[in-house]
Amino acid sequence: MNAMNGSLDTPSPPAESPGSTQSFRVAAAVAAFAAAIVLSACNTTEGVGKDIKSLGKGIEETASDAKDDMSD
Repeated sequence: MNAMNGSLDTPSPPAESPGSTQSFRVAAAVAAFAAAIVLSACNTTEGVGKDIKSLGKGIEETASDAKDDMSD
């Protein structure tokens, strides 16, 4: 307790280093940029998934045709 004004003494917050605010801003900008890239890649990933599914169907049909040809 502070004897002069009767208030509780609270420690002051630690002083920020000169570059910490700038470092935080750079990190936030990098994180936002990375999030934008990841979110825009969702459509690309969906397209790749559809292509792979289509490729799988084509392989399945080719294998089925080959099996039918062998049994004739």
